[in-house]
Order: sequence, then structure tokens, then C-alpha cells
Amino acid sequence: AGFAESKEIGLIHHVGMVESNAGYQAGFKMAELATFDKAICLNYESGIAVVQQRCDGFKEAIGELGIEYGEVRVPDDNEARFKNIVETEIGATGDWSGYAILIAGSPLIPPSLDLKKVHAGVVMGSFDTNDLTNEAIDNGDLLFAIDQQPYLQGYIPLPILTHAAKTKQLFLNHAIESGPSFVTSSPNEKLANCVAGSFPVCPEHPHEDYNYISDALIILGYVFFAIQALASLFAIAWMIYNRKATVVRASQPEFLSLVAIGCVIFAATILPLSVQGRYRFERNAITLQETETLSEDTQLVDAACMAVPWLICIGFVLIYSALIAKLRRIHTIMVSSLSLKRIQVTREKVLTTILGFLLPIIAVLTSWTLISPLRWERTVTKTDFVTGFPTESFGRCTSEHSAAFASTSACVIALCLAYALVLSYKTRKMPVEFSESTYIAASVIYFFQLLALGVPIMIIARENTNSYYVVFSLILFLVSFGITLLIFTPKIIAHRNRTSEEVLRSNRNSRISMVPQPLLLEESHGHGSSSVAQIRERARMSTILRLDTASVGDEERILERDGSVRKNLPHTSTDQGGSTSREDNDQW
Repeated sequence: AGFAESKEIGLIHHVGMVESNAGYQAGFKMAELATFDKAICLNYESGIAVVQQRCDGFKEAIGELGIEYGEVRVPDDNEARFKNIVETEIGATGDWSGYAILIAGSPLIPPSLDLKKVHAGVVMGSFDTNDLTNEAIDNGDLLFAIDQQPYLQGYIPLPILTHAAKTKQLFLNHAIESGPSFVTSSPNEKLANCVAGSFPVCPEHPHEDYNYISDALIILGYVFFAIQALASLFAIAWMIYNRKATVVRASQPEFLSLVAIGCVIFAATILPLSVQGRYRFERNAITLQETETLSEDTQLVDAACMAVPWLICIGFVLIYSALIAKLRRIHTIMVSSLSLKRIQVTREKVLTTILGFLLPIIAVLTSWTLISPLRWERTVTKTDFVTGFPTESFGRCTSEHSAAFASTSACVIALCLAYALVLSYKTRKMPVEFSESTYIAASVIYFFQLLALGVPIMIIARENTNSYYVVFSLILFLVSFGITLLIFTPKIIAHRNRTSEEVLRSNRNSRISMVPQPLLLEESHGHGSSSVAQIRERARMSTILRLDTASVGDEERILERDGSVRKNLPHTSTDQGGSTSREDNDQW
């Protein structure tokens, strides 16, 4: 504005935007970006010369394009009247498809955008730029906004005047136009900061490699977790569906359900492992120096960092504490059966076993979280030789005392595994339908094999985020999925292969402790002490198997019934010739 006035008063140049020229170019720009049948320029109701020049230029361009033109004068201080006037001109209903509106001044932008929400078919362009226009452009509500580049208008006169004073040389054109500059996308963060800071020195930043995990590998990690989740869900569903089957009842499904849940929790470590961020603190867009403001994603990444040890430890301990509780119950019953003692394995005792391992690891993890939690930090590894700006960086979770807490957690897990191996050895002779001692030992060996292979690779690939993520995710998946297969597959196979003959034989063996005493006596005559020992062993195993399939709390009743028979079995003795004392048997 002021082009003609500057000439009249004899100024050597006019730096700015020729308003009519800007309106003219706006007409062609709008036709380039959209198709419409009628164009309208929204002018101030009070009439301002500069704004009128914009509409005049727009009218000229629209006329050359052969499109119908209209001008509407609206108030800039009454949105209700604004809306009423424009809808009276165009129509109160409909989406206004085929209409194009040029907003001639910034005060008219907000009510115009409100109209766009009601009549979505209209296309709009605007003079002047601000945060509202940038947002509207990003949302597709504005085709463009016209920028006069005011910083340039203020800066250019100084070198022009300096040069004119020194050389007496001038530009040929009186008007030095800084606009129109058509903005069709919002400025990036760096440009926005330069504008807000009145354009200090804004060097070109070199590209920085953040070494992010690739999207394809993150998807692969999600697939690993989904497979494990489905496997655990299938195992639980299978136990529920076959809950009345002998194999399932004997397997103590409440413990196996905890194993399946623990495997899902363990594999879920892949999810927070996939979370990654930039620098912990916001960086100045120009100098790239860290500020005191936390980045938007810092809290999320910090939480993901601390979630990794929680999920690993809780999932792993839950798996083996449930198996330990199951084996410990079987072992307790087996020992009591040998000594013919009455015993009751209550739910409280079983729960105490599980909590005995869970509570220590929870205490360690809670202390870790409160005292020295893992936090996301990004370290610059390479910088530009000329500018010193970073060109490569790595992000990882760190804390001052992480090694101490990780070692303590590992010790708790190691104790859990050691106790599981001891109980597996003690119950190794139990049938697979009732005890998983062999497969528990196999799962521990399998776990250590994976660690022996994977940990060295993870250490070597520590600086390669993609390799580190793949190996870590693969270990988590293989451990959880392998344990699921080792614990549940034998149960499924045993249930599927159980024939009717095996069922009958199992029922016959389970009733041996209830056979009348004369029949036992008859069996024992003529066979010596070995036959009696076999009968006692069969009675003992019968009690164990039926206790194992019974619900927790029924043990006392079964032992009391079976003990009344087994406690009267003959204690045979052998004479010097090795024969059994017939008198003892007859006396019994």
C-alpha cells in the first residue's frame, strides 16, 4: 500500500506489495488450484482503499478468466451480521459448490472459516498470514494465504539507501515488490522459529541420522507378540473347553493358566521396546542447543524404558512360580504318602509359594523405579566438521544404578529357576499327565541356550538399533513361545491319544487302594515281601494320582480313606533261607 502516494512525495523507491497486483495474481492462483463458476471478494463494509484495490485486481483477473464475479461488503466486528449478509448473497442452504471466495483482510478470516464449516463446498483464499491461516491451510479450509513478507519490507530499504548514498545508483522501477508470496503450506518448525525470532542467522542444518528402528522391524515385533498372545489364548481356551478331561484336571489348570498369562506378559516386552524418541529436551531450532523444556514424547519413552524390566521379570517369575507351586504341591503329597501322614495343601499355601517369588521381584523393581529409573537419553556420535551440528546420534534407556538393580533381579530369577530344577528332579518319576518336571527342566535349558546365543549378539550389535531390536525381540518371542509349547503340547497330545482302554486301566489302578483286604492277602501269599511292596507302591501312587486330580483342600479326605487300608499292609520279614514268614501274613 502507498505506492502512488510515495511517488507523489518524491521518494526514490517504494518497498512493499502493490495491492491491485496482488489481487490480480490471487485470481489466477485460485483458478489454478480449484474449479469454480463464480468468484466473490469479501470487502470491508466501511470501505478501505487498500482493500478495495485488492478486490479490484481480483475482479480484473476473474473477468479475464471469463468467470462470474461478485463483491460483498461485510462488517469486521459483527459475526452474526457477517454470516447473514454472505448467506443472503449466496444462499443460506447448500454446500456452495462452485463458489470461490477471496478474503480481502485478516479480520474477516475467522467468520469466513466458520462459514466454511457450514458450507463445505466453497473454496477460499486469503490475504495476510498468521497461525490461524496456517492451520486452515493444513486442514484444507484455505487454498492459500498471501504474505507481504513484512520483515523483508523493513530490511531491504537499508542496503538500498546505503548503496544509493554511496554510488548514486537506483533501481529502474520505483516499486520494489515484496509480495504477493503465496503460502500454500504451513512453515516448518525451523522457518517458524526464524520468523518468530526476526530472522537471526539461520544456517542450513545437516541431515541427522537418528538411527531409528525401521517400521518394518517394529511390525515384525508386533507380529511376534500377536503370535504369542494367540498361543496363550488358545492354551487357556483349550483347558476351559476340556476342563472335565482327566488330563486337564490332573494338570491343575489354575497353575497352567498363570503360565499362559506369564508368557503373554513376557512377550509384551516387545511393545515398549518398540517405543523410541528424539532428544530428551527440546532443541533450539537455530542453534540446536538443548533447552530446559522436556520434549513432548519424553514421558512416554521414559515409561516405556521402565516397562521393559517390569514385563520381563514379572512375566518370567509368574511362569516359573506357578510351575513351582504345582510341583511343590505334587512333591508334598508324594512325601506325605510315603510316611502315611495326613496333610492338607490349601489354596493359601499354594498362593504363598507364588507370592514368595513375586513379592521379592516386585520389591526390587519398585525400588529401581523410585531410586534410579531408566530414562531415555540420546547421545550424539558424529558432528558436522564445519558447523559442529550433530549428524548421527543413538538413543537408549540408561540410569545410574541400572546394573545393580538388573543384577539383583537376575539373582531372584536365577533362584526361581534353580528351585524349579530341584523340584523337577524330585518329581521326575511322576507321569507326564500329572507333572511337567521333564519339560520344565527342558525349558530352563532352552532358556539358557537362547541367552548363550543371543546375549553376545546383542552386545556386539548394541550400536546397531535394528539388529539389537531384532535379536532382543526374537529372544523374547522364542522364550515365551517355546515355554508355551513345552508345557502345553504334551498335555494336548496326551489328551488326544488317550484311548478308552487307557481310561479303563487308569480307573482300575486308581481303585486299587479300595480293594478288600482278603483279596490283597490272597495276592500276597506265595509271593513274598516283593509282592507286598508292589501293592504298597501301587496304593501310594493311586493316592498321589487321585490327590493330584482332586481340588485343593480334598487331600485330607482321600489320605484318611486310603491310609486306613495301607497302614494295615503286612510288614513281611524273611527267614534265614530268604522265604517270607507265613505266620506274619496269616496273622495279618
